Amino acid sequence: MTVSHPRTLRVAALAYMLVNLVFVLKYSLRIGVGVAVAACCFYLLFAGLLMCFCGQMERRSWQRVALVVAAVSLVGLVAVQLSIDPYSLKVDRWSALHNWTECILYGRYPYAARTHLGGYGSPLPVWQLLHVPFVLLGDVGFSAFVALLFYVWTLCRLRLSKATVLRILLLWCLAPAFVYEVAVRSDLATNFLVCCGCINLMWQCKRSTGCLPLWQAVVCGLLLSTRLSVALPLVVFFLPLWWTTGLGRKFSFPFIALLTLGLTCAPFLLWHELAPGATTISPLALQTARLDFLCAAAIVVVTLIAALGWRADLCCYHLLAATSLLAAVVLNFVSLSFRFDNTDWFSGLFDTTYLNMALPFLTAAMALAWDKTAFRKK
Repeated sequence: MTVSHPRTLRVAALAYMLVNLVFVLKYSLRIGVGVAVAACCFYLLFAGLLMCFCGQMERRSWQRVALVVAAVSLVGLVAVQLSIDPYSLKVDRWSALHNWTECILYGRYPYAARTHLGGYGSPLPVWQLLHVPFVLLGDVGFSAFVALLFYVWTLCRLRLSKATVLRILLLWCLAPAFVYEVAVRSDLATNFLVCCGCINLMWQCKRSTGCLPLWQAVVCGLLLSTRLSVALPLVVFFLPLWWTTGLGRKFSFPFIALLTLGLTCAPFLLWHELAPGATTISPLALQTARLDFLCAAAIVVVTLIAALGWRADLCCYHLLAATSLLAAVVLNFVSLSFRFDNTDWFSGLFDTTYLNMALPFLTAAMALAWDKTAFRKK
């Protein structure tokens, strides 16, 4: 196996396995400790064999096997999703999207919509609007498959080999974390698949233009209007070039990004003012409710360090973007542990699904490290 960044590949693969191992451990512990130990050992063995298989993917016979496994797995994931009654789930990310859309279709203030568990939706307007077609199709969970195909397509545009594309499909279809996301119709990994895919596309334009096109500021604003946490990989991506650009662009780029975010939120803020009887909690408040100042400051520091470390190497960028997201989750968990005197990270206070934010960047780093053709100069 020839890799251009073997260290990056090893680190990204280890992080990928650990994120998935958290899900295996968390949900197998509900059956029993012995089952959890056996499940974790089995997954580590399975993940090791999967990595070895991916490393030999240059063989055409193995590619055919990988294609069949990926296709069967995708069909299986669709079947699993359709077989589960969403109202039986104790995860309400799907109904935060579905009920929001139903409200807006009936002319009611959408952020007053309650989920099927009685909470409020936290996704920002652009993300909600992107899911309207899936609600009309009958299942918001379908967005996960569309986002995965979009993500893989953006990696294909980086001139990756067929073998590497198959590797990525396998890594996603056989990831316990993604199986969980699909089963409960969560949109978190989906959100970051879209974010990472957009960054892959912007990378191609950045390499050819060498500047900060203002249309990319608009894209940043639209991405920020999905979840605020996408700011971390965006800052890691744009800060090095922003730092070296002219003074005018230094101000105009973030201004346009924030203006775009504001314009997407403004109609709903105005709507709320015109409907004062609508009881609601701001999605911005929901997304930042568990952050304190020290935790937020530590996340900013880690993100800035990551932004200064990748030096125009896209493979390294994806690994550092994933690192910033994983660090943000761990720092938040540590902060919550001290504030609520709770060290059980598998309890309801801690949402381990946030670890999935890093998966698109980890698998992209692995893909680029596996495929040295992605680093050819244009």
